[in-house]
Amino acid sequence: MRQMSFANAKRVNVHYGLAPRKSQEQLAGQIVLEVGTGLDVLVSDSGPFSLSQWNKIAEELGGSPRNSYASVGNEIAVSLDPVYDAFDGSMTISDLRKSKSDCRILATKLGIPRLVLENSLANTYGNKHLSTFVTEYRQSAIAAAKPLRHQAAMSVSSSRVQAAAIDRMSIPWMARQVQGAEVVRIAAGFYDVDFLESILKSCVAHTVCLIFNGLGGQRLHAQRAELADLCEKLTRADRTVTARLSFAPGMFHSKLFLMTQKGKVTALVGSANATSAAFMRNEEILISLADAGALDGYFDAAWRDARSLHSLVQPATSLISFFRTGVLYFKPTATLTTTIHPFLDLLKLMTSEERALLGGVALPFSEQIAGIGPFSLKQALQKVVDTEDWEASDPGKESGIISNQLSIKRWSVETCFGYWVPSRLDERWQIALNNAGAVKREKIESFAYELRKVDKETLNGKYQKYLNEVEKVLEERIVRLPALRNMLERDPFDIAFFEKFVTRVIGYLDDPRRIRRLAEPFISGAMPEFWDDEDAYQDFRASFFDYLDQVVRSNRSKAKVAQVILKRLKVVEPVGSEDGWTSLFEDALQVDYWEEDEWIVGFDQP
Repeated sequence: MRQMSFANAKRVNVHYGLAPRKSQEQLAGQIVLEVGTGLDVLVSDSGPFSLSQWNKIAEELGGSPRNSYASVGNEIAVSLDPVYDAFDGSMTISDLRKSKSDCRILATKLGIPRLVLENSLANTYGNKHLSTFVTEYRQSAIAAAKPLRHQAAMSVSSSRVQAAAIDRMSIPWMARQVQGAEVVRIAAGFYDVDFLESILKSCVAHTVCLIFNGLGGQRLHAQRAELADLCEKLTRADRTVTARLSFAPGMFHSKLFLMTQKGKVTALVGSANATSAAFMRNEEILISLADAGALDGYFDAAWRDARSLHSLVQPATSLISFFRTGVLYFKPTATLTTTIHPFLDLLKLMTSEERALLGGVALPFSEQIAGIGPFSLKQALQKVVDTEDWEASDPGKESGIISNQLSIKRWSVETCFGYWVPSRLDERWQIALNNAGAVKREKIESFAYELRKVDKETLNGKYQKYLNEVEKVLEERIVRLPALRNMLERDPFDIAFFEKFVTRVIGYLDDPRRIRRLAEPFISGAMPEFWDDEDAYQDFRASFFDYLDQVVRSNRSKAKVAQVILKRLKVVEPVGSEDGWTSLFEDALQVDYWEEDEWIVGFDQP
């Protein structure tokens, strides 16, 4: 079929009532599935061509005209047989045995080890013609393989379950499945680049087609770049690698691996995605189907519906796809404690009257609070003390997130899972965020530099001065001090406690990753794919809509992203119900898709 003209291949396809195909390879594959790999069905009186037409095809292939369908079929088979490109079929076996180079070439043409061929030749009558030997050898090989092929029509593989007749899935195992395929096609909900590189880098396929679930927002930009880089890395002179993304109403969730070799399509279908986790950690199953040409149609349809990497960005057409276009930001939990309060346990033992006696105390290097304040490293390191604290304040305060009045409120919708920022605005927000982070990082690094620079004796001396002043105040004002000290498990005046604290702070500041986290007013994360978790999705959706209602009620002009949404949906008063908001979004998105550039236009408007 591959040697036949494309026009004749299309005629064969039409004769058997098969679906139209665009390529010779696809035509050959589905025709072979229909008539088998032999020529007895195709080249017959019930086939697509008359005897004279088959003879013309045989002559075009280098053969001679014959008087019957069977004989012209044999002539075509011989003309296409790679063995007879190198050998004369009338060559005797005894002549062949004399030449080791001829044996080596024949073994390659037949696809068998040279020693196996030599053993077979040694047991064959010397005057037998090579053409007869090749025919008999192939017939015996086909007969021997029939039970095996029947047994392997369907097989089961698992990543973890071990049982009789179940293959063990692994990444090397998957690499072997695709190794000899001429065409490899993969459709999966999830993937990872390392897995795909591992199984595809050394296979012989000339065509690789990949379909994966398309993400949204910032993750879509990263996904496009990642897959484009993968395709470029795997493409070479004799291979084309193409990836597309599918945007199903929920998500593209298929798990299908198709391998085409010599027109035959083998499929692996089951629960495993194209990820390392599926083949190394998860419990997964794949069913191998030896004759799976019927799945060609599914893949082709999915391929047509999927979007090429170059044709994206994807507009939001549903509420879920709209939510996917955002990035979540969170207040980092990383904090740096720069104060130490050795007297907390002592204060707890005092009565309220005794604690009241400590009012108005001014202690050296201490934060000035009622009673005994903690010792502050920042107060002790005078060079980094200023009126502006480098630590972040409460992210919920409208006055600003950090000292230079950077606020995320303008850029986001506040939800129960974090601050939702449209990915189209994320680049602008990142600039403001990075500038604020740079200011904060500079303060942290300045503090760390001063802390490392000061000698231990000087710092301990300042702490001892703090302790001495506290002891003086306590002895003057708290009559029960000796009794209270005896009740404590640890002496609050032990300087070793302070030395351990300083060592811990310096160790924390020696970690660049921790400094980065300390300096970031917010950290970002991709939108979680919680659409199948109804409770999580409902919580997110409800909090998103609640915030929009709050903005409508309070008319917060600073909540710019929320104002863009309200203007687009023509909302001027609180909607009040989750169903009402859902209908508003879905009606608007079905009529007029939300393009990402709308964020820029709406955000820049007064």
